[in-house]
Amino acid sequence: AAEPAARRALLVLTDGEPSDVDVHDRHHLIADARAAVQAAAGLGLPVCGLTVDAGAAAYARQIFGAQNYRIAARPEQLPRQLAALHARFSGA
Repeated sequence: AAEPAARRALLVLTDGEPSDVDVHDRHHLIADARAAVQAAAGLGLPVCGLTVDAGAAAYARQIFGAQNYRIAARPEQLPRQLAALHARFSGA
């Protein structure tokens, strides 16, 4: 947040829903990830998510918000989805 920039965003690239070695409650993990995203947004750092997981619709919206994520069902879809996120967050 201290880095001066006209525009900035944080990209979270993931291969699936949140997990932890000592927490097994799926709802808690999603809520924790959402809280981290909201904390960054509160500092003026928008967060967007790109996940390689065909089943990501079940959790990605909850974590990142309705317009702040993209899903690549297969790795070869990453370039197209990354370009879409870039366009969204750069104002292009």
